[in-house]
Amino acid sequence: ALDSRDEGATIFPYRSGYTNLGDTGAGFSLVVHCIPKYLASDAVMYEIKPASGVSSVKLEVVSGKVKATVAPSSGTSCVITTTRSLARDGETPTCIIVTCDPDILEGNVKIFMDGKLEGQSGPLAQTPTASQWGNGKTPVGTGSSDYLRIGDFAGIYEECILYNTVIYP
Repeated sequence: ALDSRDEGATIFPYRSGYTNLGDTGAGFSLVVHCIPKYLASDAVMYEIKPASGVSSVKLEVVSGKVKATVAPSSGTSCVITTTRSLARDGETPTCIIVTCDPDILEGNVKIFMDGKLEGQSGPLAQTPTASQWGNGKTPVGTGSSDYLRIGDFAGIYEECILYNTVIYP
C-alpha cells in the first residue's frame, strides 16, 4: 500500500515493457482502491502525464467528487464526474473504476464507485467533446518521458491497476 496521508504524491518514471496506454488501443480499465484521509483536500489521485502536453488519464477529487479525464489519440479529452461525493472519513475503503471502450456506440468512458455506475460519456460523436468520445479514436499512448503520479489526494492507496482491456465491476 502507498500511504500519502502526510507525504504527498509518489512519482514513478515510465518503464518500457510495462502496461502502458500505448498497449490499450482496444480500451482499458483503471482500478483504484483507496482509503481517503479524514477531510482530505481535493487533489489528483492518479495521473499518467507526459513531460509536456495532455495527461492520457487523470483521476482527481474536485469539490468532493471523483473526476476522470481520458484523452483520445487526437481531439478533446472526455471528462466524467461521479454523482456522489467520496467518503473522506479516514476509514471507508473505496473502489473507483474508470473504463474506456472505444468500440461501443454510447458510454465509451464510464466511472464506477464501489460497483455503482456514477457517470458515463454520451453517444459516440464524429468529433470528440468533453462529454462524448470520438468515433474511431483510441486512448492516447505513452512515451519514454511519461511518468505516473499517485497520491496528491491524501490517503492510503491499497491498489492501483491499469488493465489493457475493459473490465466491469
